[in-house]
Amino acid sequence: MKMSLESSNPETVIKGYGVDYVRVGEEVYRHSLVVTSERIIGRWRPRQLIEVEYDDTKLLAGLDVEIVLLGTGNKLRFLPAEITAPIINSGKGLETMDNGAACRTYNILATEGRKVAIALLIGGENEPD
Repeated sequence: MKMSLESSNPETVIKGYGVDYVRVGEEVYRHSLVVTSERIIGRWRPRQLIEVEYDDTKLLAGLDVEIVLLGTGNKLRFLPAEITAPIINSGKGLETMDNGAACRTYNILATEGRKVAIALLIGGENEPD
């Protein structure tokens, strides 16, 4: 799906997404990544939800943002509370959704000037239901 929104940093606007990719600015990513309005972490370690560990969410908790959007791939799934604890304990909001919903929500919040991060799981097509 193609998207179009104005932002203070066009390099971190999500311009499109699909089953196995996300387009941020002019760059297409086919692996998990984290995006904030200030930067892109182009290689986030986990590829699917079952690979997300405490240290992965600790990295997200350390970002200078108010809210973290976790895109869990093509389907909405949830992490165990012990894995999300670093984000919750940091006082940041955490919203979990499928990648499409996460991309749309990120662009809206970023355009509003909110301090938001999106962490997208990409590349784990064989994840169990």
